Amino acid sequence: MSYPTQSGTLNRLEAETRKAGRAHEDACVDALKREWEAAKKSLRGIIMAEYHAAHGSEMWNLANAGMTIERINHFSTNELVGFFNSILRFMRDTVKDAYRHEALRHVWMLDMLTPPSRKPRIPGKALREALRPEDYKTGWEQALAEWLRAYAANLNTNLRLEALHEGSITDAADEVDATKVDNFDPIYKLSSMLFTQILQAQRDARDDVAGENEDLVAEEIFQTLEDSAVCDICDAEDGKPADEAEPIPVHYGCRCFTRIVPRDFAELLRNGTDDEKQAALDMDARGLVPDAMAIRDAEGNLQAHLHVDFDTWAGLHGISIVGWAK
Repeated sequence: MSYPTQSGTLNRLEAETRKAGRAHEDACVDALKREWEAAKKSLRGIIMAEYHAAHGSEMWNLANAGMTIERINHFSTNELVGFFNSILRFMRDTVKDAYRHEALRHVWMLDMLTPPSRKPRIPGKALREALRPEDYKTGWEQALAEWLRAYAANLNTNLRLEALHEGSITDAADEVDATKVDNFDPIYKLSSMLFTQILQAQRDARDDVAGENEDLVAEEIFQTLEDSAVCDICDAEDGKPADEAEPIPVHYGCRCFTRIVPRDFAELLRNGTDDEKQAALDMDARGLVPDAMAIRDAEGNLQAHLHVDFDTWAGLHGISIVGWAK
């Protein structure tokens, strides 16, 4: 009979967790895009309604457009404030879910990689339904407000340029899509903010899980996503112990993380119940130490450690994951 190794199973569960994390990020970015598209539609409607009310089908110019632009600026600013409040709530909930999901995933991995008598602890923050302000505010509220002010100012400037060039109602409305901040498309900038905070929440979750379960954790190591987007600096740190590698994140947009490595399964067995100690001796005799994952059944036969999928594990612990990206 072949036995799954602890390291092999860890790699598989880590890959599954990474896939779930990326799916969560993609779903959140898609939702953000929909929010921005709805806001742009409203902004276009404001511009066209005010333009049409003042100028009909005529072209505008600087001489006759001043009051119209001021009214557009007033109503578009109100629309952007509403968008800001909506996105602030969305980002807060997204960051909360990212933290909670990542923490529970890593507790699940520890549970699958340790003997049944060892029960990993879930960080208290991962079980709270509501987050305190300090749990999610890490600078992006101010960054988002500054970005929206810059977008509103740039939109106003672009509308004045349209009037200077005697543009049409359609030209004016098109400035909603054309307006950028620091030469970045709005959805790229907004997505970058969200992505950065999701990654930070996931890092915080892993750190908290490791801190809560020091007795079950052997080490933490620097880990990249090991794809074509990994930079040379991070690639050189891949696989190093966390205390010997560069602090994560290494740079803006860094996707690297700290990987939790559980203590050897056989070692934990030798410190467990009488049955587990005997199982450890059997593993020693069979040459399955240090990273075999095995326990004995009621008849005393050596059995492979069973893997319970995350959804089932969460259900067994009374944890709701409805609505989370899979």
